[in-house]
Amino acid sequence: MDEQEKSSPIWCLVANVSEEIFYGPGGKETRRGTKQFYAGAKVYCFPVLWGDGYERITVIGRHRSTHRYIKMIVHWKKLTNWRAELVYSPYVVSQIVHPVSKEPLLDGTEETKAEVEAYVTSMRLREEALKSKYTSSDNDSDG
Repeated sequence: MDEQEKSSPIWCLVANVSEEIFYGPGGKETRRGTKQFYAGAKVYCFPVLWGDGYERITVIGRHRSTHRYIKMIVHWKKLTNWRAELVYSPYVVSQIVHPVSKEPLLDGTEETKAEVEAYVTSMRLREEALKSKYTSSDNDSDG
């Protein structure tokens, strides 16, 4: 039995790539998805690896053209539908490790589940604050 066959499921922060991503000056141009991921693509998010306030997140997801798993760094604003999920994919489980020590960053314990759910709450609040900022600025320009 190799290492991937005996891997246990882990709790992981999971999100989807946003349907519309704003680009360009003032965010006036929109695109569906990113260069690497289709809009709506499911991505598995690593926990915090460096001190940027979780602005840029290392994720694993299926590439839009090759359909193979890839690991990328994505800005949090390009992701939506945050949730905690048990991940069973042996490949994904084997990839969510510390970049230097190669130690697993997540596991299937209730403690890890609570940590991941705290991330979910934080990211949803951050996303709502961003949406309300754009909605209030749209309303201000109307009148």
